[in-house]
Amino acid sequence: MNYLRSIIPNIGFKFDAFTSNGTWTKPSAGAGVVFLIGWGGGGGGASGQSPTSGGSGGNAATIGIKLVDVTAETTCAVTIGGGGAGGNPNGAEGADTNFHLNTGNVDTLFLGGDGAIGNITPVGFVNNPPGPGQGAPGSLATSFNYTGGSQSGGDGGVSPGGAYDGGGGGGGPGGNGGAGGSAASGAAAGANSGAGGGGGSGNGSSYVGGAGGSGKLFVLYLKLA
Repeated sequence: MNYLRSIIPNIGFKFDAFTSNGTWTKPSAGAGVVFLIGWGGGGGGASGQSPTSGGSGGNAATIGIKLVDVTAETTCAVTIGGGGAGGNPNGAEGADTNFHLNTGNVDTLFLGGDGAIGNITPVGFVNNPPGPGQGAPGSLATSFNYTGGSQSGGDGGVSPGGAYDGGGGGGGPGGNGGAGGSAASGAAAGANSGAGGGGGSGNGSSYVGGAGGSGKLFVLYLKLA
């Protein structure tokens, strides 16, 4: 939450953070509108395809900022999107995070990341060999000091001895992408990171991809009392 405090000026805002499913209750002093900052679950990594290639890392979820009218609401259900399962061969898509308005039965969605597709032919080193593949930092990931590729996982890279390492998962709004496997399955991304899971290695055996990280939601509102 430190990065959130750093980008939101101290102008009387409070916020509630959701890391799992729950219910947001409007404060008794009332709040006409809320700012929602959130993301869905990251995509799962793909398995290695022995002996031809390592699996790709899963895609990260995209951070979203939305302004929502809650004048007519008393409580709103919050659903946190789960990370996509690691694949064999393909990773699963991360689930969406949702802030539900009872008035009009409206869903406010923050999308999850796509799962990785298996059978990826390596196109070169994703990271310096012989370490596991790692997605290159992107603009979003860099701004929050998280490693991994912003919004996309890296392809499998070739390491010495003919072993194909898995690609690193995309760096998410809340954490690093899972590392690609080196003679192993891909690593899972951390909880509430929205990051992609790492791809499995393809050296000699088929290793499964890692799971994506789950989503998160912040509900910001003005202090009225």
